[in-house]
Amino acid sequence: MSEGYHGRWLAADYGGIPQRWLLVRSEQASQCEQKTLFKKLLKESTRELKAFAKLCAQHFACQTDAENALQHFVSGLKTLRIDHGHCHREQVYDNPGRPKTGQKPDGHKFRIEGHDFTCLEKVEEAYAQTGVFILATNDLSETLTMDELLPTYKAQQKVERDFSFLKSPDFLTSSLYLKKPERIEALLMVMTCSLMIYIRSRVSHT
Repeated sequence: MSEGYHGRWLAADYGGIPQRWLLVRSEQASQCEQKTLFKKLLKESTRELKAFAKLCAQHFACQTDAENALQHFVSGLKTLRIDHGHCHREQVYDNPGRPKTGQKPDGHKFRIEGHDFTCLEKVEEAYAQTGVFILATNDLSETLTMDELLPTYKAQQKVERDFSFLKSPDFLTSSLYLKKPERIEALLMVMTCSLMIYIRSRVSHT
């Protein structure tokens, strides 16, 4: 592919239609996304560290409740992992102060313990996905190359940008009400002609 891009063909089937997907990675887009990703991962890991510290400070009435809480917490982690996570049983005495020798506890409570650390595999996987996008085509011929499909996609983006003004509030498309199909067709014709004039003007200035 062209400089700064890497691609790989993938066979796919979407909606019963055989397709070829081009998995593309842009080095420039990857560098831009990695800056944002670093801040996102740092914020997420800080939040999860605080959440685990809060979880470890809680008391549970039974071991089952503590284990369920730990399992639920671990299943939702995005950047951290918990090593040697377990439940610790502590004795409870109703009277304050140090218990007497041989005194039986009045009950038990359970707390969660473990070592939290950043999962480098998850971080590397997140970085590897930056700058990645998919181009899909139903052209299954081997004559279509990566270097041909990517410029076609970029040209399509330009057309979509030219049509983007249709969503602008200044265009007032949402306030129009046309009852008859003939009026809708007439409006579409006017819009198409206006768009052609607009594009022609853009081309002449560039």
